[in-house]
Amino acid sequence: MNSDSRKTLAVMFTDIAGFTRHMERDEAGALAMISIIRKHLVPLLGSSGGTLIKEMGDGTLSVFEDPRAAVRCSIRLQEKLKDCGFKLRIGIHRGTVHLSPGDVLGDTVNVASRLEKMAPPGYLHIGGNTEKHGRWQKTRGAFPGSSAAEGAGKAHRPVHGEGHRKAPPALFQGNR
Repeated sequence: MNSDSRKTLAVMFTDIAGFTRHMERDEAGALAMISIIRKHLVPLLGSSGGTLIKEMGDGTLSVFEDPRAAVRCSIRLQEKLKDCGFKLRIGIHRGTVHLSPGDVLGDTVNVASRLEKMAPPGYLHIGGNTEKHGRWQKTRGAFPGSSAAEGAGKAHRPVHGEGHRKAPPALFQGNR
C-alpha cells in the first residue's frame, strides 16, 4: 500500500467475545483461540481478496476491495469456528480510508470498529453503507433492532446478520 494514499475499501474487524474471561479461566486455551482464528482467517482472506492489516490482541483488522467478499469471508469464518467453543463479533463498514504502512485510518475504520463492538457474539454487524453497495437480499433469521453508530457527523444504520448460517451472504435485515 502506498504511504498517505486514500482508497474506498470494506473494513472488517473481528474480536473474540468474552476473551478476558477466557484468559482468566484458561490462559493457554485462550491464546490457542487466537491461533485457531489465524489458521482459518488467513486462507479465507487469500481466497476472498482480503488483506490482513494487523492483529490486535484477540482481534483483527482486514480490508477488502469488494464489500460482498468481506461479508462472505466473515460468514465463512464464523462457520469454520462454530464448533471451536468460542464466538467472534465481526463489524464491517465500507468507505474511504487513509492507507499508511501497516495500517488503515479514518472514519470508515472507526465505524467498522464500533459496529464490531455492537455485534452480539457469533454475529456480524455491517454498516448501511456496506449494505447499499452489496445489494443484499433480506431473509428470515436476522435479528431486529439496532442503534446508530456515529462517525464524522453521520449516522450509519447497522444491518445485522447471523454468522452461523449455511445460507449465502444474503441474510441481512436492514433498519430503515
